[in-house]
Amino acid sequence: MTRAAYYKSIACELSATAVKQKQIVTEIKRIHSLPSLDDYGSPRMARELSNVGLSSSVNTVAKLMRQAGIRARTKPNFRIATTDSQHDLPIAPNRLDQLFIAQKPIYCSGT
Repeated sequence: MTRAAYYKSIACELSATAVKQKQIVTEIKRIHSLPSLDDYGSPRMARELSNVGLSSSVNTVAKLMRQAGIRARTKPNFRIATTDSQHDLPIAPNRLDQLFIAQKPIYCSGT
């Protein structure tokens, strides 16, 4: 940026849109800092903003949240925990003493 452009940008006032966006971002940060409201995404955040009196579209709220680096808290993905077969714990004895080996496969006749 040139020196002239820098001083010109300092001298000019913010537009009405920029002022409104700044208010929205400030309110988004306030709402996001509240406990249990940090998991709000842009649709819920837009509804919360309209309750406060700052109406804005969901897409605008999403864009402003993205620019401010605010993300909804998400739950971790479900992870299957399989059995650890290499453990050092005692193994239950086979009291039935059965050998689970089939003599031949059993087929269903379909009727």
